[in-house]
Amino acid sequence: MRVFLLILGIIIILILLLLFCPVAVKISFDDELKLSAGYFFPLIRIPLAGSEEEDPEKARKKAEKQRKKEEKKRKKAEKNKDKAEQTEEEKKPSLFSRIKSKGFDGIIELLKELAGIVTSTVKKITSHLVIYKMDLELAIASEDAAQTAMNYGYVCSAVFPLISIIEQNVKKCRHRENIYPVFTKTDTEVYFVLKFRILPVFLLSALLSALFRSLKIYREL
Repeated sequence: MRVFLLILGIIIILILLLLFCPVAVKISFDDELKLSAGYFFPLIRIPLAGSEEEDPEKARKKAEKQRKKEEKKRKKAEKNKDKAEQTEEEKKPSLFSRIKSKGFDGIIELLKELAGIVTSTVKKITSHLVIYKMDLELAIASEDAAQTAMNYGYVCSAVFPLISIIEQNVKKCRHRENIYPVFTKTDTEVYFVLKFRILPVFLLSALLSALFRSLKIYREL
């Protein structure tokens, strides 16, 4: 009994450790978009599609693996085709037909409820999000000086309100902006770094809440 309680205690401690160890993400752009993520360990770079030239041999193996997967899926679908065929009377009403039966007003109300779930979930996650670094450097340039000045105004009018919205919706935000016009160049230069972290317990809580609310809506259809 003591051994069982000891093992149970260790499992609970490990679960709590996993839930309360922050997940860190870094996004940066400087001629190339880079994404890194870390959990327990230092940030590990995640390759993005198109960011690097893929090795031909890896690409061939990946394509072959995908082809075999699709072939297996096709054969399975053909094998179960006879089982899947049922008369219209025997079939249970599909989700689409149940939604359609509610009429226009019912569909609008359903969309409002789903939008509410998404909005609530995003707010729950962002309210616990800690942005510990957000650096933006923009050198606005174009071939025409007047156009450069106009672009500079447009960018400032978009960036600063956006940063204000971010500050109001996250737990903490440390940011630095340096936006300026350059009249001696023709190409705009961008440098951006974003680092943030969140505890998995808050992610899990928000996603489970969204799942339960979605299941409730599904059962009411």
